[in-house]
Amino acid sequence: MKKTKVMLATILLMVACVAWGDEANTTGNRLTASDVAIVAGQTAELHIGVINQMNVAEYSFRLYLPEGISVEEDEYGYFYEFTDRHPKGRNNVELFTMTIMDTDEQGVLMFSAACPSQKILNGNEGDALIITLRASDEVESGNYVGRLGRIDLSNEDGSVVSTTDDVTFNITAKNVNTDISTVNTTRIPVDRYNTKGQRVNGNHRGLVIEQGRKIIVK
Repeated sequence: MKKTKVMLATILLMVACVAWGDEANTTGNRLTASDVAIVAGQTAELHIGVINQMNVAEYSFRLYLPEGISVEEDEYGYFYEFTDRHPKGRNNVELFTMTIMDTDEQGVLMFSAACPSQKILNGNEGDALIITLRASDEVESGNYVGRLGRIDLSNEDGSVVSTTDDVTFNITAKNVNTDISTVNTTRIPVDRYNTKGQRVNGNHRGLVIEQGRKIIVK
């Protein structure tokens, strides 16, 4: 009987350890970023996703963009849009707030989304934030890389549930004004005739008539 109790206690302890390990595992909490195709002088959307096995009530990151690509600003500041994954209060008002600030790195912005009432993201994965990017008129056509860095995700009590590796995304830029097209300079053959009105080939030398004009081919 005593041996049976010991075995049962051991099994329960193992189950508890596995459960604790799953709960403590924060590797499933991370951000994602979509690839972006953008045309010079225009805007495009960058979709930021949150994948969370544990509750996430706050997330922050620094946004690194290549030269010629920037965050679109409107009259209220930097433009962004929460998705329906964020919980909403009465009158459909967003409970999450966004803080955007300059950093000690030139041209790099920090985004921090948090919920004062400690609500959590609805669902476990999908887009959470949409940021509008703008390409300058001078941006060169080509493939660039953007990056989310210094990523932190926290749960309802403020405990950090994940500090993940940087997330990169591709930016494909197109500038039709700076693209160089190949110019076709192939000369169209023109019939030539001698003074007797007979057609001659391009190797004929001497006085010839071409398009009604007399020319001398040496």
